[in-house]
Amino acid sequence: MKKAREGYKMTEIGEIPKEWELLKLKEIGEIITGNTPTTSDKENFGEEYLWVSLLI
Repeated sequence: MKKAREGYKMTEIGEIPKEWELLKLKEIGEIITGNTPTTSDKENFGEEYLWVSLLI
C-alpha cells in the first residue's frame, strides 16, 4: 500500500486528511431513494435537504 503524505492517512478509498473518518451515508443521515425533482423548479432546492447523486 502506498504511504500517505504528512498530515494524511491511507484508507480503502485512498488518501484522506488524518482528522477525517470514513462513514457510510446511512451512519450520518437518512437515505431516501427515488427520483430527483426537476432542477427548473427552484422551490425543490432550499436548505432543508441535501440532494446527492451516486455514480456507480
